[in-house]
Amino acid sequence: MKKKFVSFLLFTMLIFSASGAWAIGIGVYGTGGLAKDFITLSYITNVDLKTHDYYGGAGIILDTAVAKDELFGYRLKLEYNQFNVKELKTGVELKGYNYIGMYHTFDFGIIRTELIRFWIGPQIGLSYTFGERRIPFTDAFGLSFVSVTYPLKLRAVGFDALLATGVNFNLEKMMTIFIDLGAGYMGKYNTNEKITGHAIGFKGSAGVMYRIDDNYKKM
Repeated sequence: MKKKFVSFLLFTMLIFSASGAWAIGIGVYGTGGLAKDFITLSYITNVDLKTHDYYGGAGIILDTAVAKDELFGYRLKLEYNQFNVKELKTGVELKGYNYIGMYHTFDFGIIRTELIRFWIGPQIGLSYTFGERRIPFTDAFGLSFVSVTYPLKLRAVGFDALLATGVNFNLEKMMTIFIDLGAGYMGKYNTNEKITGHAIGFKGSAGVMYRIDDNYKKM
């Protein structure tokens, strides 16, 4: 599964580079997110849990409309995060799952000037979360006389459908700093343990981009 996901990332980048979008921004960013998740463990007689998910990491970004005066823009973000889960009823917390994400944003520049670009648009995310952590039976199921632990292995494919907005601040001829925020549906489908999660949450990022032939020219 991991090999297929990495291959898909490389294929996406190849398509993007071959699309003729020579005037682009390339950069790096830090990111983080929070979500309230409703999880069904179908392998344990359909047990339902509520969790808080939170994560943080970093990534690289490609953007076709950083500073130029164009209504439509597309940005691709590839990132790695550390993913953490806290079960609300028991307080059990599992930290350090690996989370690889790819986000496609189709933005519309509502405000476009030489100094800023304020945009809004839909954001589609695809991700893969993997790793293994152990849950104490005493915490997970309230069996105080049991001292063993249960391994919770994640091999989860994720899909996000968000509404995103952000601002690009053009500091000089070739440099831009940016912030963005997306909110909406976040789903995870674990292929290993038959765990399904449906969450409502948000994710944000901030970073810097180097612009290549992307400058503001009034249309």
